[in-house]
Amino acid sequence: MNSSKNKLISIIIPVYNAEKYIVETLESIRKQSIENWELVIVDDASEDNTELVIQEYIKEHPSRSIVYEKLSQNSNAAVARNEAMKIAKGSLFAFCDADDLWESNHLEVALKYIEKEQADIVYSTMNVVDDQTGEKIGMQGPSEEHINDFPNSLFWSPYNFIQPSAVVMKRGVYEDVGGFDASFRRSQDFEYFLNIVGAGYSFYYISDITSNLRRGHISSVSSISLLAEYHALALRKHRSINRVPRSIRMDALSYSHLIVAKNVYKKKPIKAAFFLFWSWFGNPIKIKYLLFIPLLYIYSFFSQFKNLFYIEEKKKF
Repeated sequence: MNSSKNKLISIIIPVYNAEKYIVETLESIRKQSIENWELVIVDDASEDNTELVIQEYIKEHPSRSIVYEKLSQNSNAAVARNEAMKIAKGSLFAFCDADDLWESNHLEVALKYIEKEQADIVYSTMNVVDDQTGEKIGMQGPSEEHINDFPNSLFWSPYNFIQPSAVVMKRGVYEDVGGFDASFRRSQDFEYFLNIVGAGYSFYYISDITSNLRRGHISSVSSISLLAEYHALALRKHRSINRVPRSIRMDALSYSHLIVAKNVYKKKPIKAAFFLFWSWFGNPIKIKYLLFIPLLYIYSFFSQFKNLFYIEEKKKF
């Protein structure tokens, strides 16, 4: 059997308006301690100088295997990643976002554990660095409890603790389960990892930290709310995964949908009622959630009536 060190690794990078950071990211890849890799970059129809910057980088490093493709219209990172995986020739896939950074031993460490542990996917914690100063400001990854209770923890954790830029996986996983679900506007990676868990593949956590996640502005409330919504939708989509006990799956389904309902009930009571129903579906014992649904419909009706009345009053004057 060939050693993993002799296998080609396809590095998958989706880019969109990444002119500011992409060269630094590419340099962190170029400096890897192993050299048997190809780089597949798919541009999600960037509107800045990303294409120019990447093409110039390719010219400056002709000895490197770098494939660049630009999509005709903007979609999302899932579409770009899927296109890159179709192009990729390697027996292993390593994901990297366009603004993240790898330490020089990132691929070497990942390959070591894929071979040693016979894992289908390896992942690790990432350092979080300030996008302006480059200083470390924290870490993002699983807790000890997440690791010890995997894959159950993927359901009960309120956030996704597996970051794409810290993941290396075997090509066979992609050939079996396919690519990312492009209908997800957020939490595409979380949904993908749930899909892989459901297919029965093995994950292994690496304690070495060999990647860096840039963190800049604080996310808006609307962005956080949308992330919570798609997190809940991913749990609903994969609520039948038998590897995880049903009680854990249903509790996660119930809790995640309740969070979304609480986030949106003032502005979108109909949507809140829908998510409350799924919260109740996940845990029917908590029937009190269901009692809020007619109240939300009543609230929605009077809100619309109030708006109509306000419009009519304005017309009079």
